[in-house]
Amino acid sequence: MTYLEIEAFLAVIEHGTLTQAADHIFISQPALSKRISLLEEELGFRLIERQKGSRSITLTEKGKAFVPIAGRYKDIWLETEQLKRHTARERFVIYSSDGPHLYFLSQVYKKLMDLHPELSLKLCTAVYTECFENVQKRRADIAFTGADYHYKNVLSTPAYGEKMHFICRKDSHYPATVHPQELNAGDAVFSPYSTEFTNWFSYWCHSLETPRVEAHLIAQVEDFLSSLHPDIWTIAPTSVMRRFLQDPRLTTRPLQCGPPDRVVYVVRRADKHSPYIDDLLVLLRERISQMEDVTLLLPPL
Repeated sequence: MTYLEIEAFLAVIEHGTLTQAADHIFISQPALSKRISLLEEELGFRLIERQKGSRSITLTEKGKAFVPIAGRYKDIWLETEQLKRHTARERFVIYSSDGPHLYFLSQVYKKLMDLHPELSLKLCTAVYTECFENVQKRRADIAFTGADYHYKNVLSTPAYGEKMHFICRKDSHYPATVHPQELNAGDAVFSPYSTEFTNWFSYWCHSLETPRVEAHLIAQVEDFLSSLHPDIWTIAPTSVMRRFLQDPRLTTRPLQCGPPDRVVYVVRRADKHSPYIDDLLVLLRERISQMEDVTLLLPPL
């Protein structure tokens, strides 16, 4: 008993005549009749009463009883074919702020997907505490954050450090080398990359004037730099700076007494062991080795 034979029988039931049934499944009428005959031979009983001169078909009693069985057979066959085509994928969830996701780790993610075609990757953007909480609650397999916190059963390890850079417009009035005392907070586009950077900014920009823009989405920082007045400025880590400087209107200048390197931590559960995490960290090491002004902080393998 084959799917083609069942398909032919059900087509006859649906359309009422052999001619219309054959047209519906795109075969000749003799071919359709042959399929039904083969099905009857295998079943050991007739399904259709053959009446000369009659275009409509009449089912035998066993033929009527076989209709629902044929329907179930077709459904099972189709479900089986769908199962053959279905590729089971392993879900791997990564939490991070937008900076590592967009400007540093995207190439690492692509290589991980190439290495593991069975992987279904979910990237979630969240603030640092939410990253830790989702790892602790097993909603995330791994996370990357710009701050270190202490959560039960969660490991936090420094992954890499990035130098921080002063970025401004090419038509600005800043000197060749900039000192923080020469900067006005009211001209700043500020983004809280790390606790250390936030403390540095508060120390040097301690006037009553608040930043011109505080943006927690880094893509917005770039937009404001190119759209506001010439003396607008920001400070960003290496990976972000490289993206920003693709805009021909922006440049970077040496900064005296600059902020400490921005450290990114890799966060995972102490009891979580996964080949995907291992491979992700190997790829991350390779990525870091290819970049200047980025320091590998992960312990040796």
